[in-house]
Amino acid sequence: MRPVEQAFQFCPSCGASVEQRVNPLSCACGFRYFFNPPSAVGGLLRDPEGNMLFIRRERDPGKGKLGMPGGFIDPGETGEDAVRRETQEEVGLEVSKLDYLTSHPNVYAYAGVVYQVIDFFYTAEVAHFDNIERNEEEVSEWIIARPESMNGDDFAFASNWFAVQTFVRRFVQS
Repeated sequence: MRPVEQAFQFCPSCGASVEQRVNPLSCACGFRYFFNPPSAVGGLLRDPEGNMLFIRRERDPGKGKLGMPGGFIDPGETGEDAVRRETQEEVGLEVSKLDYLTSHPNVYAYAGVVYQVIDFFYTAEVAHFDNIERNEEEVSEWIIARPESMNGDDFAFASNWFAVQTFVRRFVQS
């Protein structure tokens, strides 16, 4: 695995070979490229009884580990719209009212490249989880459990575990 800036071999502007690949990438042509983190979202969906929806990832990174509905924010999309879209795509649920919970840096290792990502987490309440329709390409199973019963070692990303802990501190233990 290598950092994303090491994956760049040529200047995106002029095509010249880049010898020193650091952030920002600088080229003799004057072009500078900043490796800012992409943004992703996660939705902490809970029912009125305090249960939360967790998903088991069907693919890497983190295949077989837990997460929550979410993914990368598309260009021109808000974080809230991304949570709605990803939740619909992954588990077939529609969420309307979302509340911002927290953000946390994340490391996303994919296809031999390590990306630094910033994850934004939102909470939403659903009436029930009866209508879940999992996307088999992304979700191997779903788990409905109390967030305070979860174990950090089971999560694909430390940022997801951080969000669950933040939720528990703010809403369960208070």
